[in-house]
Amino acid sequence: MGHALETPEECTTFASLPLLTFRDKKYTYRIERRGGQVLYTVSDGRQSLTLSIRWVMGASFGIGQTYILEKDGQLYQSRVSYYRELKRLDLTLGAEGTVPTSLNAAAGRMMDLDEKLKCFGCHATHATEGSRLTLDVMTPGVQCERCHGVAEKHVEWATKGESPRVLMKDLSKLSTEQVTDFCGQCHRTLGDVMAMGHFDITDLRFQPYRLTISKCYDAQDARISCLACHDPHRQVDTNAADYDPKCQACHGGGKVGANKCPVSTHRCTTCHMPKIELPGAHFKFSDHDIRIVRANEPFPG
Repeated sequence: MGHALETPEECTTFASLPLLTFRDKKYTYRIERRGGQVLYTVSDGRQSLTLSIRWVMGASFGIGQTYILEKDGQLYQSRVSYYRELKRLDLTLGAEGTVPTSLNAAAGRMMDLDEKLKCFGCHATHATEGSRLTLDVMTPGVQCERCHGVAEKHVEWATKGESPRVLMKDLSKLSTEQVTDFCGQCHRTLGDVMAMGHFDITDLRFQPYRLTISKCYDAQDARISCLACHDPHRQVDTNAADYDPKCQACHGGGKVGANKCPVSTHRCTTCHMPKIELPGAHFKFSDHDIRIVRANEPFPG
């Protein structure tokens, strides 16, 4: 999460791939380093538009990266993104099927204030203050203070040793429901999905929402909390077997109504939290709706 937002200079993708190109119908795209800048150019064959990449949303080692462009004081979300699985550019998620009517539209979509607050608020630290964007004091990436609060007084206490103690926010004391809501600030809760007004496969990436609709979800039980399986200070563990003890904490017979699996107690998540391809994302997300999965069943919204 510390690399959820990067500057072009920090982005290792550009270091290893200094030139990226892509074509979508009549539009061609070119991203290249020029001196200290990374420039994003779109052309329709007759005219071209070149913009500087201001920020890179998404870590170099993550699913992919979308670019924040700047033009005439406005920020735009790039129409093309880099996908690690493809090792190349493709259309940004949500841009599929759209037909730009101008070079500006082909370059990207202008971000309104609400979108900027949400994007930078989740990908950076100190990027927002209420309904105001504060990019001048922003720290890229999700740093300690984004979750644990301002550290200044804590550091002052820790270095001087004065009383009373000033501690950072301890999230380990949150209830399962509070953790769901806290993580859901960025990863989206059931309420967020309801507010968006649709229930379909695009919601697959919203893990707190998917978890809460699981039959085994219990808002009072810490064994089904986000923090029971994930350490937010580490990269996500991709070894399915490492999650077996978490599943067995309930399904090993210790919880009333939580039956043992009659098939296996190994690599539980591979069956009950299947990886599903999200169209346009070029990535398979682990569906956090924990359930008995049946062959050829439609995606459960």
